[in-house]
Amino acid sequence: MALRIERIMDACKAADVPEPEFETGGLWVVFHYPEEAKERMSEKASEKASEKIIKEISRNSNATIASLAQLTGVTTRSVERNLKKLQESGQLKRIGSDKGGHWEVLK
Repeated sequence: MALRIERIMDACKAADVPEPEFETGGLWVVFHYPEEAKERMSEKASEKASEKIIKEISRNSNATIASLAQLTGVTTRSVERNLKKLQESGQLKRIGSDKGGHWEVLK
């Protein structure tokens, strides 16, 4: 058990987050994440979703927001935000209308 606790403590230090509190009477572990850590985790998740979106659009330029949401495991709104970011960064371009168009991967 002590080795596992050491691993938890080491992982928290490596992630640059506060060490957890351990409470007795059963075992409760309370993790405290500062806002910066939450933002980093959110950014990493967004990057992973963006990578999946680019990969799927490379394979299927007619992919829909709903199919991309299902593939990435995020909401359709999250896919829309990712698509907007990818377009703004010059990695993705929409050709044609929303209903009849398709996507083009630029980078």
